[in-house]
Amino acid sequence: MTSGNVTGLTNKTTTSSDFATVGRAATEEQLKTIQTGLTDSGFGLKAADSNTVNKKLGETIDIVGADSNITTKVVNGQVAVELSKI
Repeated sequence: MTSGNVTGLTNKTTTSSDFATVGRAATEEQLKTIQTGLTDSGFGLKAADSNTVNKKLGETIDIVGADSNITTKVVNGQVAVELSKI
């Protein structure tokens, strides 16, 4: 260990049988693999027509009305879908 850096670790993958053994430090390679996997797995929504929208974590999924008489807005941290009272 020099300058606050731990070097020489050999556990660099997440696929070995001893991955995540108690008392061992994760390497930067392992952390990056896990971060990328979580981000890329993302988040999705499925509509009633069975079509889906998937985005990576951190990206935005837009929720819109199908016609001009259907609107959406955010109210108190929730998405509200409204039907026009015309």
